[in-house]
Amino acid sequence: MSGYTETPFALIPGPDGWTATVALAFELGEKGSGLWLVAPADYVSDGPSIPWWARGWINPDDPRLQKAARLHDVAIERGWTAWSSTAVLYDAMRADGVSAPKRWAMAIAVLVFQVLKRG
Repeated sequence: MSGYTETPFALIPGPDGWTATVALAFELGEKGSGLWLVAPADYVSDGPSIPWWARGWINPDDPRLQKAARLHDVAIERGWTAWSSTAVLYDAMRADGVSAPKRWAMAIAVLVFQVLKRG
């Protein structure tokens, strides 16, 4: 377990998206790297984007996906590449115990969308 996976997490709905009750800090790379990505508590996110073909078995309200999506959104806003921000999404889902098929479905869909959007 880690501080990330043990963080009590809840979302508050708002007119522009969801705000978390606490900041999320995720350590990048290997444990002990000292490199952190932090999503502030007041950060507003629209939540995870679920591919249309996976909506029957991936729940967008899953807190593990909500947490990973917040980190991904923060990384994108900070100018990270589609590849590096998707890697954080994937690693955060893995840390929280999301199954491999769901992680891959989410990561591939997000990566393709980001590459097409940014060019």
